[in-house]
Amino acid sequence: MGEIIHIRPGPKGPPNNVIASKPWEFRKAAWETGHFIQMLRSQSVRLEEHRTEVFQKGGNGVWNLPPHFVLRGGMGCTIHAIFAYLYNGEKMREVYYLAGLMDCMINRVNPLGFFGMVHVLEGTSISLADHAANRIRESLALPKKAFSYLYSHGALDLEHVQFFEKLMNRIEDTADQDQIVHAANVFYGLYGDIFRSLEGSKAPALAA
Repeated sequence: MGEIIHIRPGPKGPPNNVIASKPWEFRKAAWETGHFIQMLRSQSVRLEEHRTEVFQKGGNGVWNLPPHFVLRGGMGCTIHAIFAYLYNGEKMREVYYLAGLMDCMINRVNPLGFFGMVHVLEGTSISLADHAANRIRESLALPKKAFSYLYSHGALDLEHVQFFEKLMNRIEDTADQDQIVHAANVFYGLYGDIFRSLEGSKAPALAA
């Protein structure tokens, strides 16, 4: 008589997708997407119950989403920067340092120092957008209209910088002016360190 083989029951739910539980709860998506989404904790519970139900029926992923917000723009880029090198402390050091210094500047030193970072981001994006479009267009021998997004993005940022200039001209306190200039000089260096840390490396694929 053959020996009875006891097979362990399969998991009741899909694999755990929690990336971080504090201070916010982040989860990997059960589907391929280029966006990050935000929802209430109660809606997140509903989503996990639905994901488990789909898994138990032999499916994968989710079939529908509860009410949520899609995080695009700066917030989406910030989240991606945090998780792109989640398990690489050396690469993340520059990102954490920049984010920590910005938080300290706003909450401990002078909130107007934030405008120093605004100057860095807007000013850098203008030169990068046109420069990147020109280099890629030349190397691939493509027409200029193929890069209309990059060129228009640079023009849009130029409008932002012009508005930023008018806003800064309204700040008359010399101490605030000096703080903004000092912050811009510091953030330029730290922002450059982030790009230098990316040289010769690739960020891991991330679904969220």
